[in-house]
Amino acid sequence: MSGPKSASYKMIKHKLLAKLIDELNGIVPETDHFNIYELRGFFYAIAITPPSILPEQWENCLFYHRSPDFELKHIENLMSAAFDVYDAYVHLRVSGQLKFPFDIEKLRGKQFDWVQQWCIGFWTGLALCREFWLGDDGDTANVDAYWDDVARNASLFEVLMTHDFSKFPNIEQIKANFIEEGIEPTDDCLLARLFVMIPSSVENLQHVIDDIEAELEEQKTLGQATSKPKIGRNAPCPCGSGKKFKNCCLS
Repeated sequence: MSGPKSASYKMIKHKLLAKLIDELNGIVPETDHFNIYELRGFFYAIAITPPSILPEQWENCLFYHRSPDFELKHIENLMSAAFDVYDAYVHLRVSGQLKFPFDIEKLRGKQFDWVQQWCIGFWTGLALCREFWLGDDGDTANVDAYWDDVARNASLFEVLMTHDFSKFPNIEQIKANFIEEGIEPTDDCLLARLFVMIPSSVENLQHVIDDIEAELEEQKTLGQATSKPKIGRNAPCPCGSGKKFKNCCLS
């Protein structure tokens, strides 16, 4: 079955998000839950994250990690609306329609705030599987260029949220580039340089799930592992078993 046209499906997605916001508003004031841009970033991240994420892992994220009082009917309606949004984002990804929604070079006025809010949601979603995206700091047996690049792209969003530039692997090179240009590498300059990297980092992170699905399909077809798997051997298996990849689908 072919997927729906992009324009019509985006309209459906907007209606689903509006329904989810209505459910959130029925539980807490609108200032106490994700807004529409934060929701868009959050579900984008969930849709491109290979390990399975259970609803109880991300339910409180929608309320800025707080736990409001729920009635049973609220939980059921909220989860139903949230899953509809999640399914819509997954469909967009599978059909090749899921794209970073802003043109960074043409942002004006409040649109900068919208991108910032989108990134809050996106990083919140990535952080649910922090070890998958950033790796295990204590595990040096699984270091390779592919996953180093994944971690660099994911860390961009953590830095944009925390302004802790030490967490970005290339920050010293960026500072050196500013100095060579005769510009003092202030925090504002560093944030501006990282900001323009957002679209490419999102695209690169989105490629990870495509690479993993292609690799698992190849392994299934050939009945054996490929010569150089892109999935780290010690990374969580994308099948969602909770085991390390080397002890699950790779074996």
